[in-house]
Amino acid sequence: MSGAFGAAVPEPVVAVSVARSMRKVRGHVLADSYAEDAFRLLSFGLGAPDAANGATRPSEASLSAIADALEALPARAQARNDHARALAAYLSCHASVGCVRYPGLATHPDHDVAARVLEHGFGPCVDFDLTGSDSEGNEVRYERFREIFERVRPAMNEKASGVFATRLSLVVVGDLCHLQLYAGLDDPMELVDSLDQAFRLYSNPTEP
Repeated sequence: MSGAFGAAVPEPVVAVSVARSMRKVRGHVLADSYAEDAFRLLSFGLGAPDAANGATRPSEASLSAIADALEALPARAQARNDHARALAAYLSCHASVGCVRYPGLATHPDHDVAARVLEHGFGPCVDFDLTGSDSEGNEVRYERFREIFERVRPAMNEKASGVFATRLSLVVVGDLCHLQLYAGLDDPMELVDSLDQAFRLYSNPTEP
């Protein structure tokens, strides 16, 4: 199977992470009892490999694929952050976009805090609204734009396929809704071209 690892994993694999049980405080190594308790509870619930509850150790092929994916994870995460920042900058300047919510933009209320706390970028998610309103309602309008974008975007290359591709989703919370771009490994310039074309078709649906 292929998944978040970005490689062929021959079996379903579930990974669970807990905090480090040992940490340094002012030069002293201290045990974190909460982390140790969390690990014990997970071990008790999941069981040891080959236990009666059916838990088994992943194959060597799966472990190798996971190790390779984890080694490449920082580079993939950095690329997603960089692409999101470029897309947010584009959206913030477009006449068809109302509000863009991305902490990498100076207009975001938490920008100063995010710039001090975050080390490698401002995350892969960009939320935005469309300007204007009509009898369709925002949820219908936003979904229509999302469908247009999916139709005009270029075919995903192998590098950005599956979970590594940029996704545009409609997020609905109660009576409110917005669009969310989750940046992937796609070429951000190609995505900007696709967004620009989607905005034109959205505003002028009769155009070819």
